Amino acid sequence: MVFPEMWNTGYDLTRFNDIADVNGLQTLHVFKALAQKYHIMIHTGSVATKRGDQFFNTTYIIDEKGKLLSTYDKVHLFGLMHEDEFLTPGSKKKTSLR
Repeated sequence: MVFPEMWNTGYDLTRFNDIADVNGLQTLHVFKALAQKYHIMIHTGSVATKRGDQFFNTTYIIDEKGKLLSTYDKVHLFGLMHEDEFLTPGSKKKTSLR
């Protein structure tokens, strides 16, 4: 199952402080349980996450047993959407699944 980019905020960049998922905990809790229950792999699309005082566009890959396989913070932020004004770019260009 694959979800779209920034589905958890509707791209409301100005409200990240109120609506971003702190450390991705809520997203991971819900999607790990769903993956395990339905025996499906899930690509969470991307979610606005808050870590410390910074916001990231983060994606998670979860296997059918509910195990987190991979995490990725978007490196190349989209200037036309002003992502670079609200989000911190990730530091890794690629993260392997295993």
